[in-house]
Amino acid sequence: MLEGFAVVGAVVLVGWVLGRRGTLGPEGQRVLARLVYAVGTPALLVRTLSTTDVTAVLGSPLLVTAAAALAAVVCSLVLSRLRRHDAEEAVVAALSASYVNAVNLGLPIAVFVLGDGAIVAPALLFQLVVLAPVAVGVLDSRRRARADRERGGAAPVPAAARWARTAVGLLRNPLLLGAAVGLGLGLLRLPPPEPVASVLELLAGVAVPCALLAFGISLSAGPGPRWADRDAWTAVSLKLVLSPLVAWVVGGPLLGLTGDALLAVVLVAALPTAQNVFVYATRFGAAERLARDSVLLSTLMSVPALTAVVLLLS
Repeated sequence: MLEGFAVVGAVVLVGWVLGRRGTLGPEGQRVLARLVYAVGTPALLVRTLSTTDVTAVLGSPLLVTAAAALAAVVCSLVLSRLRRHDAEEAVVAALSASYVNAVNLGLPIAVFVLGDGAIVAPALLFQLVVLAPVAVGVLDSRRRARADRERGGAAPVPAAARWARTAVGLLRNPLLLGAAVGLGLGLLRLPPPEPVASVLELLAGVAVPCALLAFGISLSAGPGPRWADRDAWTAVSLKLVLSPLVAWVVGGPLLGLTGDALLAVVLVAALPTAQNVFVYATRFGAAERLARDSVLLSTLMSVPALTAVVLLLS
């Protein structure tokens, strides 16, 4: 588990050094974020989902994953409503409270603790097919609406035209397209042929390291973390306390999971916030600092949280 954190920290440190030296220029962070959003993550979606037996993860682990994530999302949205946050900040806060780091932390931790990296598959499937497309769709529609308001004296866009444009934007969304293609291939059990698979492998390989590098650059270029920020700590509390608790209740008493099966779903629910949340926030210019601080704080606090889960349930 500590080895997984060490690998992530090393790559983030490289990004911090690049940011301090200005190696990638003032727009380096945003260029990397756009690369992850438009190329790396869609390729990762197609590669992962097309080679995954989707039907094998459509069971109790997926139900537990969905319940834990949705509980955090609902609580976060209610709190955002009470605190009068705008829609973009509410979406980023909800993602920060529910979107787990299933790839670059979840996989090594799953292998080291339980010897099976496949336990993160339900979380990957739910996030890539449900959470990410819905959240990005909302952020994109809000950005378009904001652009319409900033046009000033231009004629207002009719409601029907706004809905049509939102639908077209969703259909053109790279995350939604990648998830749809990968899920379709996975359900049909038609993995991409070798030349295409090799291309996807190369493109998917930029997703995780570039996201970590962009995160490291943000730590060096912008203001420091707000250690006492209420919204960030709320997201961290929902992510590391509420989600694992819901996973334990739903997986244990309700669905009857025991032993390693119960440990697996609770361990995944207790993973920290993924860097993808920061990538999405940067892509749409929405609550970037909240996303960055939530990722940093949840990663630091997840060490005792994951250790407690292992000690209590193993």
